[in-house]
Amino acid sequence: MPDVSVIVATYNSQNTIERCLESLARQQGVEYQCILVDGASSDQTLERIKRFDFIDTLISEPDSGISDAWNKGLDCIKGDYVLFLNSDDELPEEYLKSRVEHIRGLDNVITYSDTLYYPSVGFPEIRQGYFEPHKQKFKMKFGFLHTSCVFPASLFEKFRFPLSIVIAIDIDQMLFAYRNGYTYTKAEGYNIMYAGGISDTQWIKGSDEYVGLFAKHGVISRGSIPMYKALVRVRFVFVKLKLFKMFKSFTKYLDHFALGAGNFVRNNSAWLVRRWLQARFGWTVSPTSKISRGCKIFSFGKLQVGENTKIDKDVYLDNRAGIRLGNQVSIAHGCRIYSLGHAFDSPIFESWGAYIDIGDYSVLCANTQIMPGVSVGEGAVVLPGSVVYDDVEPYAVVGGNPAVIKRYRKKELNYSPLA
Repeated sequence: MPDVSVIVATYNSQNTIERCLESLARQQGVEYQCILVDGASSDQTLERIKRFDFIDTLISEPDSGISDAWNKGLDCIKGDYVLFLNSDDELPEEYLKSRVEHIRGLDNVITYSDTLYYPSVGFPEIRQGYFEPHKQKFKMKFGFLHTSCVFPASLFEKFRFPLSIVIAIDIDQMLFAYRNGYTYTKAEGYNIMYAGGISDTQWIKGSDEYVGLFAKHGVISRGSIPMYKALVRVRFVFVKLKLFKMFKSFTKYLDHFALGAGNFVRNNSAWLVRRWLQARFGWTVSPTSKISRGCKIFSFGKLQVGENTKIDKDVYLDNRAGIRLGNQVSIAHGCRIYSLGHAFDSPIFESWGAYIDIGDYSVLCANTQIMPGVSVGEGAVVLPGSVVYDDVEPYAVVGGNPAVIKRYRKKELNYSPLA
């Protein structure tokens, strides 16, 4: 029995179907069933799929749209899970394997992820997946794309796509699942989606269906439908005109300005002003610790400094993904602690970051660099000019680029770097 049944609906998809199926052919470490439902294409779609011998089921006949095609595919599923793959979208390598591993053994769980989205114009972007289920009224948000989801096959013992819904069919399914006790969980990674679907070209009709489905499933009252239709249409206009992005860029600029001004004031003020400013910016710093002048802190909040810790001048604390400095930590001048960087192997070079934890009695000598996600164990020492990519064991003395263990430090420590 296959792990996953993948349903691919096509209609006149000659320009994209090969790319889509090639991405499916690259999946490893999982058994999958490929069901291709074609709406009697009149172009070269059927000719171009002939070379893909892994297609288990091929249906080619007139249908009533995507809902009808997906229902035909659902009648053929044999896997424990189901994924719907648009004929112009792709799956990264091992996407199916990672999703099955994420939810195997869990009851009534649907997994989703981020999506690498290619717009019609401009550069691709990562659309962050999220789900907010417990908001009041219309604020329940499916902040992920349907094509990123892997569904338990059990859901489709109870559900089929209504032919009356043309565009927002994914929302109908996801609301039905939530109302019937299914939960959503996010997995790492992303799927790949391209612009140009019916929801992009018929967004007004789609937004009206969207609101109607929230009323159908009891999220909003039917009497409030006109108001919410107007609100959703306005939101779609904002999205189309990229006003949300403009506002986000503007607020980001204000944040940078405030942080720059805050760092300047903190570095040129008396210690009482510095402590007051640190509290206002959400930095939790023990009153027995010292952050010297000339340091740069990159973000609001996300910084915790324990007792009797000394941070020398010209230190970068890139706390955008979070930094914790323990007690009795000594950080010499010129150190760079980066919790955020870029994913070098990503096709769009997106930002990537992870929390950094520096243990008690740790010593970062001058001009060392700590990379995202690193934990430096209690009492560890990083020698001058070293670059640390991996976790450092407690009491280890490391050095070099990349830093490696040179020896171990004695454990009987009882001092303050500020003494």
